[in-house]
Amino acid sequence: MATRPGSQDTAVRQITDAGARHMAIGTASNVTEDSLNLKQVARLLGVHYMTAYRYVRHGRLPAHQVGSSWFVDRRDVEEFRSEPAPTTEPVDWSSRLVAPLAAGDEVAAWAVVRDARNGGIGFDEVHLDVVARAVGSVPGGDTAMEHRLAVTTAGRLVARLGGEIPHRGRKLGTVVLASPPGEHHGLALSIVSNIVRHGGFRVLELGTDSAPRDVVAAVESVDDPVAVCVSVTTSDCWRSAAELVAAVRAVLADVPILLGGQAVASPEVAAVTGATGWSAGPDLVVTLKELARRRKVERPRS
Repeated sequence: MATRPGSQDTAVRQITDAGARHMAIGTASNVTEDSLNLKQVARLLGVHYMTAYRYVRHGRLPAHQVGSSWFVDRRDVEEFRSEPAPTTEPVDWSSRLVAPLAAGDEVAAWAVVRDARNGGIGFDEVHLDVVARAVGSVPGGDTAMEHRLAVTTAGRLVARLGGEIPHRGRKLGTVVLASPPGEHHGLALSIVSNIVRHGGFRVLELGTDSAPRDVVAAVESVDDPVAVCVSVTTSDCWRSAAELVAAVRAVLADVPILLGGQAVASPEVAAVTGATGWSAGPDLVVTLKELARRRKVERPRS
């Protein structure tokens, strides 16, 4: 629609005021005269409706939902319009992911993860620097509703990311993943599982609260074990982690056991349990590849 010079702001206000009056009928009390629906937002910004929708779902434009509709405050739209054009500075994807995770919005959360991947974020980095970091930024701890929603939603994102892992090709060996008895935090284990699989290994993921006998049975079920990786998130499970390491070590003395997780802060802490080594996370695949190389060299030829 063409407008005379100097009349753009007037036209914009006429559009938005008319829309606001229309929305005020039969809507929630927090929808005010300054609340705009996404069609109005799109017209103000001169973009397609779906572009405005993505601005909201990706966290770039603050909004609130009433029923199935999204509404944006007029001031937020004006502030968004006045922002400078995007630069080449890195996008803080983890910050964008916090809100949809806390809301349990898997669709919006996956859109952020997908855009991060399309923007050049690597497979390991999207797990560690985007998903895990975003979960850690959701306030409240284990008992808060938003944090629980964030953890479960992140788990579904990790499962979807697992679909990107190529399943063909020769594997470097088998890695057994487990958490000790009493440990019920499974997100870290799922993230590690994806990263290790993506690194070229076969993974037997036993999950949380794993009994030592099950870990031993898993290792004994394969002919190419590379290592047992134990994830410990809570310090209360430190003793059970040490008992798990000791039980596995008693039966499988030659199989490397690596400890990691939030409760294992350093190699010295891991060494107290009798574990072979420690991983901070990003270096795990490198460590496993070195163990696989050594195993191949040391393995007697048949």
